[in-house]
This record gives sequence, C-alpha cells and structure tokens, in this order.
Amino acid sequence: MSEVFFLNCQKMTMMKWFGFFLQYKDEDPQYVNFDMELNVSIFSAKKKYEVNIKEIEQLKKDLALMNDSKINYVLFCPLGEFTSIEFIRDNRGALFVRGEIDDFNIPQSELKFSYQFDQILLPELIRNIDNALRSVLN
Repeated sequence: MSEVFFLNCQKMTMMKWFGFFLQYKDEDPQYVNFDMELNVSIFSAKKKYEVNIKEIEQLKKDLALMNDSKINYVLFCPLGEFTSIEFIRDNRGALFVRGEIDDFNIPQSELKFSYQFDQILLPELIRNIDNALRSVLN
C-alpha cells in the first residue's frame, strides 16, 4: 500500500496520505480516493478525499519545478474538497507548508496549519506521490 508522508524539518510526519484507489478505472476523468491524517502540535484531523488524478499529477509536476528552483509557490486545492495546501519558498530559500481544512457540514469550522519543510525532503515527497499514482494505475 502506497503512503505519502509530509515531514517537517525534524523529519516528523505532519500529514500522511494513504489508502489510494481508483473509484472507476475506465471513466474519464479518473478520480483517486485516499485518506489523509494531519497531526500538527496538539491538533489532529482525518479526512477522506476524492480527487481528479490530474490534480495530483499537477501537484507532483509543480513540486518538481519547485525542487529545481524554477517556482517558489505551489498550491494544491482540489476541486470540491474544501482543502488547500501551499508550499512556499521565501526569499532566503526556506520552505514552508501552509494549509487549511474546512468542514462544510459545520459553518465556520476550519483547521489551519503551517510548518517548515526541509528542501532536502522534496525529492522523496515527489517520489512518494509518484509511487502512489503508479499504484492506483496498475
């Protein structure tokens, strides 16, 4: 089973995506289902996602561009999921992850999070996303 780990500078898991599967293999567009666990400080959240596979592929491509220092900002905001995850490189070269998870069932209920991310971990994150995509397409 493929898992995608989002680590902070101390290599602690802040967020994990797991349980990847395609809902309908023969339909276009293809949607990937997966679970997310977020653990930041004393806060935690769990969420199930159904995301167009093209959005995850674009995230992987954008992170690769960031790894090559071609862009300084990546946004993952899957359509209809009330979630956003930003990867930001500041003018000193430090990377930060910032995000928000909203609960559409409870108005004004949201969890915002942020942490520093080590540039050296970016290739591993890209590889994990690629492995997760390959696992659902095979």
